[in-house]
Amino acid sequence: MNSNFIKDLGKNILVYGLGNFSYSLVQLITMPIVLHALPKNDIAGWNILLLLGTIVIAICTFGMDAATGRFWADEKDGDKKVVIFSTAFYFNIFISLLFATIMLLATSSIASKLNLLQNHINAYYLLLLWIPCIIINQFFQNWYKCTFQKTIFTFTLILQSSIYLFGLLYLKFTQSLSLYSVLMVLLLSQVGVILLGIYSAKKMFTLKLSMPLLKKMIAYGLPFLVFAFGYNFLMGMDRFFLKKIPGDEQYFAVYSTAVRITAIMSMVLSAFNFAFGGFSLAIINTEDAGKRFGIIQSIFLIFMTYAGVCFLALQQPIIIVLAGKSYLSSLTFFPSLVASSILYGLYSFAQLGIIKSKKSYLGVVVLFTSIAICYALNFLFINTFKGIATSNALLVANGCMCIGAYFFSHKYLKIKHDFKFYITLVVLFVLLSIFFKTNLSPIIYLDSFIKIIISTTIFIAVFFKRLEKIYIYSKEYI
Repeated sequence: MNSNFIKDLGKNILVYGLGNFSYSLVQLITMPIVLHALPKNDIAGWNILLLLGTIVIAICTFGMDAATGRFWADEKDGDKKVVIFSTAFYFNIFISLLFATIMLLATSSIASKLNLLQNHINAYYLLLLWIPCIIINQFFQNWYKCTFQKTIFTFTLILQSSIYLFGLLYLKFTQSLSLYSVLMVLLLSQVGVILLGIYSAKKMFTLKLSMPLLKKMIAYGLPFLVFAFGYNFLMGMDRFFLKKIPGDEQYFAVYSTAVRITAIMSMVLSAFNFAFGGFSLAIINTEDAGKRFGIIQSIFLIFMTYAGVCFLALQQPIIIVLAGKSYLSSLTFFPSLVASSILYGLYSFAQLGIIKSKKSYLGVVVLFTSIAICYALNFLFINTFKGIATSNALLVANGCMCIGAYFFSHKYLKIKHDFKFYITLVVLFVLLSIFFKTNLSPIIYLDSFIKIIISTTIFIAVFFKRLEKIYIYSKEYI
């Protein structure tokens, strides 16, 4: 690891983080095409199907992405690395096909529980094909990252994004847009890059699999499976609760659109987390790791809170461009959803001590405690406050996850906490989000521009000295 750790992290974010971000960005940019073409009951079906797929994918991955990277890094023998690759790859395919088959046999039951309309069933069948494809694709992407194949990693994401973009444009110009056709394009974007992955990894396939190795990899990856499933369940709990309220398809479509739009923040944070994972492992055992992570955490919180505030300043134009004026009522949910995204990113720092200790079960304990809190809040307040209840329950749950993880992590990795700094950030975010409910100009775009200028001025005035001190301190490592 180069001594200039901030610059190293920046390079990782640029290549792997932003690369991983590109496909999600294309999906976001093309969102207006889908939202303007499909009726709201299809939009609701689209969101619930993708949510279901995300949860199933988290289960089927079975922690093999984490296990493959860890075992691959520890192994020096080339032939044994091939066995690691093939054992994990074939296991992932087997599990994903098994789950897809079970879901196919349980179609009627699942459709009933999710309140899927009859014309959504064919789209559901496409989802069952999409699940194994995306698991295989993610396996290859993780392998590219672990083996530092930056060129093929970047090209894969460009190809995937291009297939999805041009596929949707074709559907729009031929007036063939439907829930089924959109999911078909999503499926094809995965199939294209899988063929490239198989070709690029052709030397990594062997029939010499190792059951003892597989058992070790499963034992290592299982906590990651539980955590991935649990966190996806936590993130989707709001829509499962809202979906069960009868006769509110339009309300559900508005809320789920708010979730998808505010996912812009989650996409940015996911790009950071994707790059930060490998970087953090490289310095986690150094003597001054706590200080280094403290520096990065301060920079992260300032810039992500500022990004969140600017996002809220732009919320009206963003909704109009991406979804249309009929979805402006989703503004109500934005502050809590954006704040939840920031806390989601902060968890990457909160869990560092747990990762260092290798006691991954502590993360599972924290997660399921947060799930119980989120479930209780939804159960108590969903009928009265609907989306307000679900979005704020998610915010509280993410906050509890960070607090719990920091509590367990502190024993193994000490990151200095400045609570006055934290309170300042929270107060600024809350006050500005309330202030932004007032229109400063009848022209929406001018209104947003003024709010960004105000936000930028406030953040510079409040945090300039802190950033200056961080810069001076970080120079010691350059």
